Amino acid sequence: MGKTDWDVVTNYSDAVTTALKTVTFPKVQEQVYLRNQGNANLTYTIGSQSGTLTPGQSVTVNQDVSSFTLQATTGTHTFEVRAKEKGTEISYQDPDILTNVVKQGVISPIGFRDLSVSQGSTGRSNTNQTTTSRVRIFPKYDCQDLILVFTNLYRLNGNTLAANTNSITVKASLEINGTLIPVFFNAKRNVTIEGGGAVHSDPIGCLISPSDTVCVRTYADAGASGYLPTTISLQQIGSFIEGFSTGADLTDSGTVANISGGSQSAYTPTTVYGKVKNSLKSYILAGDSIMDGSGDIPQLTGNSGFVARRLFNDKIGYTKIALGGETTTSFLQYLHLRTPLIKNHTGVICDYGINDVLGGSTIAATQANLLKIWKYFAAKGLDVYQTTLTPRTTSTDNWLTLANQTISAQENVRLAINAWLRDTSSNGAVAQSGGDLLKVLDSAAMVENNGKWIEFSNPLFSGTVQSAAAGSITDTNLSSVITANVLSNNAIVKITGGTGAGQQRTVSWHTNATTLNMSANWTVTPDATSTYQVFYIPTVDGTHPSAKCHDLMSQAINI
Repeated sequence: MGKTDWDVVTNYSDAVTTALKTVTFPKVQEQVYLRNQGNANLTYTIGSQSGTLTPGQSVTVNQDVSSFTLQATTGTHTFEVRAKEKGTEISYQDPDILTNVVKQGVISPIGFRDLSVSQGSTGRSNTNQTTTSRVRIFPKYDCQDLILVFTNLYRLNGNTLAANTNSITVKASLEINGTLIPVFFNAKRNVTIEGGGAVHSDPIGCLISPSDTVCVRTYADAGASGYLPTTISLQQIGSFIEGFSTGADLTDSGTVANISGGSQSAYTPTTVYGKVKNSLKSYILAGDSIMDGSGDIPQLTGNSGFVARRLFNDKIGYTKIALGGETTTSFLQYLHLRTPLIKNHTGVICDYGINDVLGGSTIAATQANLLKIWKYFAAKGLDVYQTTLTPRTTSTDNWLTLANQTISAQENVRLAINAWLRDTSSNGAVAQSGGDLLKVLDSAAMVENNGKWIEFSNPLFSGTVQSAAAGSITDTNLSSVITANVLSNNAIVKITGGTGAGQQRTVSWHTNATTLNMSANWTVTPDATSTYQVFYIPTVDGTHPSAKCHDLMSQAINI
């Protein structure tokens, strides 16, 4: 084993039998992580700590050790070890067994989960003054020394970010595969955040890989009658259910109750940083509700929105500072509240502009504000990208067809802004920014047709109703389309023949793999004589893209 100029952790897998096995390190390690990768129990002794690991279970021991022992209760089984050398940023490694390295000093957002500055109509609540949340994050690469960032902000008048009117006290822990690691703030467990403030935790000594289940527990106390900010909507992500409890502090022990009802607004970190490999890109996502993911359906990793979708798939870290309803004017007025969140990123992707257009702003005023926003981010050393503005229409058939859409009265302003953004001459946005704007990402082109939302004319599925209720249809043949596609608020059912022919309703959710529930009851309930078709829809309300269109728009995020 030889010394290198990398800050690495020993990381390898090996096998163990019923014979006692001793693992010896070349130097004293200050943290050892052990995971049972086999299908029988393993017993271990690491320093003064001994125990048993069931299959898939892991343990992290923060003690100075130069070796440890383990053995299987039966047969031969594999285990994984990660360890960090004591008291130095330089570790020893065996080139034959090292699988992952983390270069020293590069900090990047690593959460890959839609943590944000504010969620909900007001972005705060005084229903409960003390809560513990348990939110899952999804690291896409190896990292260590995590840093949690907490803020104390809310939504003033629904569409403006503002300082909360009371201070809050925060305590946190990091949970890795069930093991809790305490979080400190300037060497203290608790930190008080004044309204409008932001705090960074001390680096958390840990070693994380994409295979780990990583959660952050946050206890927050708003004081008597105080307001707690709501930074996220907790969810069930696949089979994993995030947690929310009121009352007692559950950061160091106890069980945080699984959320019920599908989602729960809660206070969590705004972003999570970690030390990662060099040369990783990471982005601030700045904008309005479309950037925040409105109209989309959260993916299995809890991320939503056309930009977040693409960055997650490309393994690029991000932090959302988007706010529904926000205009360029309100962002510029309160940009100081977001400044603590901008560091440790390489670029920013903006989608500001559509709320200015719909609010009656002139072409010149919107352009001037966009130039100011790009200059602000560029001055921070960020690569700046801007998306084009998506359509705004009304419809008499739930956006099933182009013919039944009506373009908004402000369309001439939207067209002018988009033309300016797309213009590659000296009169275009990139040139007029003086180098502040690096590139325009034409996401709107993916979902518009002559000023209207695109039409999905080919049905996803055609069938015959087997049974129906006032607000649903059932067909066992639907199972394939429900399993393969996200239909909730993303598709429409049209009755094409038989009882109730001509009716159409948006799909709100599905009870199971054979029943679709509608957003409103049928006027005439279909029956076994009714034929139907299922179509994608492009937008949920004429302004916000559907999940299908968020997916299409993500294809324009080429950075």
